[in-house]
Amino acid sequence: MQAHITFTYRPPGPAAGLAEQDMPTIYSRKATPQEIPEVGEIVGLPTEELELPTSNIKEQEGESEMRFKVVDRNDHGTHTEAARGGDPIQEITLVVTNFDA
Repeated sequence: MQAHITFTYRPPGPAAGLAEQDMPTIYSRKATPQEIPEVGEIVGLPTEELELPTSNIKEQEGESEMRFKVVDRNDHGTHTEAARGGDPIQEITLVVTNFDA
């Protein structure tokens, strides 16, 4: 089974109380269950693919990835992907926050 992981960004400070639907999606990808980060882990995401204003600055500075801490995980069940012959895909949202200063 594969998983589709969506990374949403929780900004630091007072905005940390945002509801999940109000947090912007900054990255998504498919992964195997073994590749899914756990809450508390630090993940490196490619700056060139991030939907985050600071990622452009990091990319211009020559950094190829930004690091984030996984602070929450929400499993949204599974669905089948018709284009791939009906393979089940698990939908997971990971909430991340700043790790790099």
